[in-house]
Amino acid sequence: WTRDNIAHMKQQLRALSLRLDWPRELATCDPSYYRWTQLLFLRLFRRGLAARSLSHVNWDPVDQTVLANEQVLADGTSWRSGAVVERREMRQWTLGITRYAEDLLEGLDRLQWPPQVAAMQRHWIGRSQGVRILFDTSLSSSSAFSSSCSSSS
Repeated sequence: WTRDNIAHMKQQLRALSLRLDWPRELATCDPSYYRWTQLLFLRLFRRGLAARSLSHVNWDPVDQTVLANEQVLADGTSWRSGAVVERREMRQWTLGITRYAEDLLEGLDRLQWPPQVAAMQRHWIGRSQGVRILFDTSLSSSSAFSSSCSSSS
């Protein structure tokens, strides 16, 4: 099915006379491609950087797929189908990249990316430095600082 769809799309692109570098084509369904993503995932998993957990996701009920925050329009609809996006809790693989957030954010400064792309990446990576909370009680005021607060998208 996938290979047939790829062949059909290539046929359509060729009919448009687009100048594409076909020798550089890759297919993520090809074992020569996904063997590397599997290897990377296994290394992350073995080092405790990949885990399954329940997460809230943006669900497109028409396309039956999860959407990134950036794919949900301001009016709460899907950029793909136009359907109203639902928030669902689903079991997801998560990567512990927050351990490397500072390195990732600093690395963005060295990339020559369009500013809007770098801004989206900064937002996605996020930064958590804790929060200061003031609790007023009838006896006294006290404050607490926590460095374990995390940002979520």
